[in-house]
Amino acid sequence: MAVSVAYVVSLLVIVSTVAWLAQGWHGVWLASCAWGACVVGVAIALVAAMMLRGPQQALAYIVIGMFTRMAVPLALCLVYISRGDRAGAFQLGVYLLVFYPLMLLAETILIVGRRPSVRVAGVRGEQWDEASR
Repeated sequence: MAVSVAYVVSLLVIVSTVAWLAQGWHGVWLASCAWGACVVGVAIALVAAMMLRGPQQALAYIVIGMFTRMAVPLALCLVYISRGDRAGAFQLGVYLLVFYPLMLLAETILIVGRRPSVRVAGVRGEQWDEASR
């Protein structure tokens, strides 16, 4: 978990440095907003993953996780567009395109590392039952 947190924070530092070199403090602000929106979306998805356990709720987790990861950044873009700042919304969208897949990678690592391995019936001739989990 600590490695994933360090990964997420280092993403902010690296992208903010590039944003500052390219656009100054406005770029750092936009990169930080994009990072924050992606972190909030991933945090909500991770909370949903903790609440929805088991293979029977996997589809619900996928839908809720996808919705939260996408809704928060898109809402932030809509705020920028509604303020009339189309250039800022475009630049924010660029930073979201940088952070979104990297945060998805971090979330995937956290989820896969947290889940126990699932045995599949028939692989070694054993029977699948609820008590073996």
